[in-house]
Amino acid sequence: MTRKAIRTQPGRGVKNSALAEVWVNSRIDVIRGGLRVNTYLLFKDGSVYTDCDIPPNELNVNKSKELQAKKWSKWRKSGSTYQIFNHKKGQWKKLDGKRAIKTRPNEKLNARFLSAGGSQMMGSWKRTMQFKPNGRFELSNFSMNSSPTGSVGPSVGSVHNSDKTGTSGSTVVIGTNVGGGTSSKKKDGSKNTGSYQLNEYTITLKHDNGYVHTELFFFDKANKSSFIYKDDKYWLDKG
Repeated sequence: MTRKAIRTQPGRGVKNSALAEVWVNSRIDVIRGGLRVNTYLLFKDGSVYTDCDIPPNELNVNKSKELQAKKWSKWRKSGSTYQIFNHKKGQWKKLDGKRAIKTRPNEKLNARFLSAGGSQMMGSWKRTMQFKPNGRFELSNFSMNSSPTGSVGPSVGSVHNSDKTGTSGSTVVIGTNVGGGTSSKKKDGSKNTGSYQLNEYTITLKHDNGYVHTELFFFDKANKSSFIYKDDKYWLDKG
């Protein structure tokens, strides 16, 4: 609910002219598996909005400061590095990471990117985003989960897959005096295909099923081999 409340109409949020820098840091997320991404909006007035996962031009600053006070702090530059003030510890700390690289208006890509990870607690997952130079995209999502070894009760395993052909899933239950499973399949592949449009720190996806949405998007490497989408990092699939 909070995430929806802090978003305003595209273009009515933060202006690029109000920003000194858009900064991003990613690190290993042990619990979830994969990477934990934190995007910072460094304002020219010395304030900083942390853990941004929506397009800056849709951020309602006043509403965010009201509902997300803990995500706001202040920043400063010390030599060639940035520092952010840690209110909990009452001290400045180095802001690790790198500068975000915004896209060119209507820029087109021709590559397949993936985001993947896994842990014993969360299972394994893999998501891909393929962009074509004609402005089309294709998405896929695969996940697999199972009860941790040694857990009490029957073992439950599930597999889910969604791509341009549709969505399928299956669940299996194995235990003492119990066993069985279910499976499902939907021909809803149109939700995973459509057209895309890049513009600075945003991507607009128009799915073939009619769903349209704009999200945070930017590159975090000069060679554009990886990008940030909302709060996930995707890198070039060389497979």
